[in-house]
Amino acid sequence: MNIPAGFIVIFPEMTGFADKQDIIFSFFKWAFHHIRQSPEILIFHYVSMHKLEGVRMRLIKYIILISAAVLAGCSSLRLMPSDFSWPVESVIHVDNNGMAKEDRYAISFNAKPLYFTETGDSLAYLDRELRMIRDTLGYYYITGDKFKNVYVFTMGDGAFNIYNEISISDSGISKPVFNQRPPYIELVEGNKQYYLSNNGIENKEKK
Repeated sequence: MNIPAGFIVIFPEMTGFADKQDIIFSFFKWAFHHIRQSPEILIFHYVSMHKLEGVRMRLIKYIILISAAVLAGCSSLRLMPSDFSWPVESVIHVDNNGMAKEDRYAISFNAKPLYFTETGDSLAYLDRELRMIRDTLGYYYITGDKFKNVYVFTMGDGAFNIYNEISISDSGISKPVFNQRPPYIELVEGNKQYYLSNNGIENKEKK
């Protein structure tokens, strides 16, 4: 029987039991406790092979591996379909400390590294606003007036992590606006519209 990927099976010490029944009962009790705690890694203490007949020992191993596979499948629960989109964009003012705070969704982040990446100016965030929206898949799109790019972020480990940088205009985007156009995000600049995904521009601008 092939051991499922990601499983480590070691058979350790379980001595001091009166008979085989005690060994089997304690073995199962211990094993299922650890399966529930961590279905990806099973650590079983070595059971002296002379305590159990070879056939019974192999049977126990198979039962435990099958049980572990079933329980591991339960741990990868996915709720689909899901929709993480914001219905409209948020216009976020950046304060004098470089913090951008979005009250509707209770999000705040340090915008200074974003402005420095975009402009090369460490003080470019002063008296500025960002446009921000989230798509169906949960990606965040951020840009601002005179930005050349739209930045796509994911969220994790207490930070916004850059996923993609989408180049829009070498001269800078004038008064950008985001709209939801599932499955895309629409970026409007005057009479131009760009349809964006987390991977980039999905069409040429429409005039």
